[in-house]
Amino acid sequence: MPHPAADNPFSPQIVLLCFAGALLFPLRYPQVIFIKNSGRRNKLELSKIARCDFSAKFYILGGKMNDLERIGEFVKQYTSPQAGRDFFQKLGYRTIDPLPFEIDDLPEKAREPIASVHQLVSVEDLSSFRVYHIQLNTPTAKRSQIRYFLEAFYRRYPQGENLFVFSARDNYDELLFISPRRLQDPRDPMKIRLWLRILPVRRENPYRTDREVLAGIQVKPDYTAEKIWELHEQAFSVQRVSRQFFEDYRRIFDEIRNRLQKSNPENDAEWARDYTHTLLNRIMFLYFVARKSVLKGPDGGYDRDFMRHFWEAYKQSGQKDAFHRDWLSVLFFEVFNRKWQSRAEYRKRFPEWVIRSFSDAVHLNGGLYRRTRLDEQLFNYLPDEVFAYLFDRWYDGTFPGLFERYNFTVVETSRFDEEVAVDPEMLGTVYERLVNITYEEDLQAGIFYTPRTEIDLMCRLSLVDWLSNQIGEEHKDLLYRWVFAFSEEEKEASGDEITALNLWKRLDELIRRVRVCDPACGSGSFLVGMLLVLDDLQERCNKTFGRDETPYARRKRILRDQLYGVDVMEWAVRVAELRLWLQLVVETEIKLPEYYLKPVLPNLNFKIRPGDSLLQTIGDLDFSPFRRADLEIPAHLKGRITKLQGKKRRFFLGEPGIREEELRREEQQLFREILAERIHRIEKEIQHLEHSKRTLTDSQFIPTIGDGRMAHKREQIRSIEEQISRLRDQRERLVKAREAIKPDQPTPFVWDIAFVEIFEGDSPGFDIIIGNPPYVRQEKIRDYLGRFSRKEYIDRLNEGLRTIYPAFMTKIRRIGGRADYYIYFYLHGMSLLADGGSFCFITSNSWLDVDFGKYLQEFFVRFGHLKMVIDNQKKRSFSHADVNTVIVLAGVPERKRPLSEAQMKKRPVRFIAFKVPFEKTLNPVVFMEIEDEKQYKPRAHFRVLARPEFRSVMIDQWTLYREGLAQEEKDGQLVETDRYEGDKWGGKYLRAPDVFFTILEKGRGKLVRLGEIAEVRYGIKTGANDFFYLQPVDLTVKQVAELAERDPMAPVRVRNGAGWEGEIEAGWLRPVIKSPREIKTIRVRLEDLHYLVLMPPEDVRRAIERGNKQPWRGYPQGSGVYSLG
Repeated sequence: MPHPAADNPFSPQIVLLCFAGALLFPLRYPQVIFIKNSGRRNKLELSKIARCDFSAKFYILGGKMNDLERIGEFVKQYTSPQAGRDFFQKLGYRTIDPLPFEIDDLPEKAREPIASVHQLVSVEDLSSFRVYHIQLNTPTAKRSQIRYFLEAFYRRYPQGENLFVFSARDNYDELLFISPRRLQDPRDPMKIRLWLRILPVRRENPYRTDREVLAGIQVKPDYTAEKIWELHEQAFSVQRVSRQFFEDYRRIFDEIRNRLQKSNPENDAEWARDYTHTLLNRIMFLYFVARKSVLKGPDGGYDRDFMRHFWEAYKQSGQKDAFHRDWLSVLFFEVFNRKWQSRAEYRKRFPEWVIRSFSDAVHLNGGLYRRTRLDEQLFNYLPDEVFAYLFDRWYDGTFPGLFERYNFTVVETSRFDEEVAVDPEMLGTVYERLVNITYEEDLQAGIFYTPRTEIDLMCRLSLVDWLSNQIGEEHKDLLYRWVFAFSEEEKEASGDEITALNLWKRLDELIRRVRVCDPACGSGSFLVGMLLVLDDLQERCNKTFGRDETPYARRKRILRDQLYGVDVMEWAVRVAELRLWLQLVVETEIKLPEYYLKPVLPNLNFKIRPGDSLLQTIGDLDFSPFRRADLEIPAHLKGRITKLQGKKRRFFLGEPGIREEELRREEQQLFREILAERIHRIEKEIQHLEHSKRTLTDSQFIPTIGDGRMAHKREQIRSIEEQISRLRDQRERLVKAREAIKPDQPTPFVWDIAFVEIFEGDSPGFDIIIGNPPYVRQEKIRDYLGRFSRKEYIDRLNEGLRTIYPAFMTKIRRIGGRADYYIYFYLHGMSLLADGGSFCFITSNSWLDVDFGKYLQEFFVRFGHLKMVIDNQKKRSFSHADVNTVIVLAGVPERKRPLSEAQMKKRPVRFIAFKVPFEKTLNPVVFMEIEDEKQYKPRAHFRVLARPEFRSVMIDQWTLYREGLAQEEKDGQLVETDRYEGDKWGGKYLRAPDVFFTILEKGRGKLVRLGEIAEVRYGIKTGANDFFYLQPVDLTVKQVAELAERDPMAPVRVRNGAGWEGEIEAGWLRPVIKSPREIKTIRVRLEDLHYLVLMPPEDVRRAIERGNKQPWRGYPQGSGVYSLG
């Protein structure tokens, strides 16, 4: 239909046609019709046109539908296998008439949920690509059933790549596009594991992002099967959706935060940031919950599009800039807290369907919808324009708004499933990126979101390790098979083994008791991961014992009794709570009465706490040393601890009459009484020792020649005096601590107070410490809470460690000034473990090779129990960050004395370098082989196990210790000292090529250390690489070096990594090798180098060292730059 007026996009003819449509198809909600005219896009808002057949047909006047609109129309027509063939034909595929595909040769269990299979596409060349449409027997099918069918299908038909489209029989309202990727079993090629990329599409109303994915798999007639598969790999990428969602979310986040700062100037920037997070979290949670059909819409039924209809109802009401104040506030603080009353003013404000929906709403509670100090400080509400970006249209004018264009998935996924949608896991990615960008401009938070595969691997490794500590190493292989079991067959087989050994009762007791903590929990990824793993294992135990426990009740119990977290950023804690609530609610089926009779969301305030995991202070007193301080607890206080634990559980469940403030005061009072009891016992010990000293002093005897009794007496008195002195110091510290805890003042986070039931119980400490602590370079470390200067903060961290590990820290040791922040998390984190506990961190691998790593290396070999160091050479864990990581598995360290040589020799360490992505290693066979010492072959002073997927180097802690000892020259000979100076663990045991081990073996007894024949020095340590390392702008490094020889005063234009660009004299610039990768030949060539280093001339450096005034004469350009530092 040609457009009637080329110069006027809103010509009378178009307007007349649109209003004619409005009269012919009157409906309730406003709509926008796009008009494409002369290459320009405009829109006409019509107040009385709504969603109807008229608008659904996308009447685009004067032009063609855009690509996404066409895809949406194609999807709507997908109502049968024949229509499916037409759909893929329109996408450019070489289709065939839908052929029934026989599956009689598949196992009966695989065929059970399937009604029919039709092949729609067949592309056959050097490889093959096919598309199948599969109708299910039931309206819905469990993901486990779909997976079982697909894995059986791939075992029977292993050639080529495929796309599957699932639908219910005779019901095409929702289509499930599944793109499987093979994960070959490391030992049995007949075992097929699939990584499923799943795109759920609502046929009548596909989300914009769903249409974008389907648009991404359009092909041309000449595309090969391999090219088609490449398109599918890209289109079904969750990372792509995650990046896009983050960029969109970040834009609206900045918009809301900036508006709040301007409209509420009495509040600081931190308030605006935190309130923005809270508001968006509250709205997003409703999108997730609505997908479970628990909020009612205009037609009285449960509405998946509740928020959109709620917003449209507001716009119809004619109110202006009142959505935030009068609509959302009522929904958040009254409806979801069971405080809703259908008052007269509300009956005027809200339409009838909203009032009915509010009356039937669920009781959420849990803190997410409780009015907080953030809400109390909000004085000026946000305008409607902001919410239009969320629900109506985006900044570029395209429809719909942010939250309406994404599918918020609520379907539970396994460790090898991922939905191409916004799921709760994606919130972790958003948090990680936002915190690194928005926390503070001058602070690199060093927070990186850990991928789900690594999280799952670490949770299972630490559980196997902890369980084997409890029931015996002889059962470790069985534990690997049980904990890592994925398919139903694997679960049944491991369960049969447990039955044969009569271990079910013991495993059930342990798996319901294990207590897990993430001391730097961030967005709660590891807590969520452990929740899912424990839930799976406990479900299997429940089946064995015939327990009837709903998934909702089981997960709620795990949250209540077994998971704990701490993070220094309070808004990170809020995100962690949100993710755990989502796992509890949207990934479980809850019976409706549970929604209305009691709160759905538990209170997590005493489970995930904001605070500094490393340094806890009240006033000027450091409470870190009290951790696991062996305070003896009398029976009456143990009873108080049990009672407090019961109250916390009731508060968790949302029982009325238990207030958070009262529980916090009770925590304080209980800890004060524990301290008082300890003070009393110390005073009694001092009195007893003083009595012993007086007795010895008053004793009389006549010494004789050779009689050593007098010397022995003096030694006894001296020993008693030392004990009294130590006890008096302890008493003074305890008295100060008790006085610092003021009942009328809020107490900052202190481990022993916040988790008194953990640290003062019968087995003090956590069973598993797991996490991904922040990576912050030494110059960026500071007190996030603003209590101390950077220097004092690091000093206090060291003093805390000195009290926790007196034998390691001694009186003089200090963790080096260049140590990364995560080093402190290692040492403090391991001190939180209970006896028999397991420790598992993923961190930067820098400590394996750099100088500051020597502290952690020495701690592990002399005091710790290092079990595994795992690297992945195939795939980075943090692909978007310039960080290489390792996973570390360790046990409980010694706190008071170092290990003996014999003990160190009995503790083997496995350095494991994987050659395949981690998703291909989540197999019990892999780790059973790694654990089996018999499979290792001797190489020099260690043993090696090589497999196609990995190489594992096993070496005991004693040998590691000896390898890292410093050598000194004495009488012309190098002799070994007892000073540990560190070793290159990463370079030697993880990254070294296989030939390295062959050379060591063949050259045994013939090789000498490089330090014996050459001078070995460290490279340049600038302390500020971004400033000192420079790149020439107009010249090469070689040209700059030649210019410096000819004319050292000649200016050279350079730029640094900090964003500065300017001119510096050539004489101030030296060629530098920043990375060995720059060296392409044995001989270093200047033309291969890319960087210069800022190095003042010798006379300038000497003057600076002497403290003289800067000798800038003759160095006009360089002096200006150097003065910046």
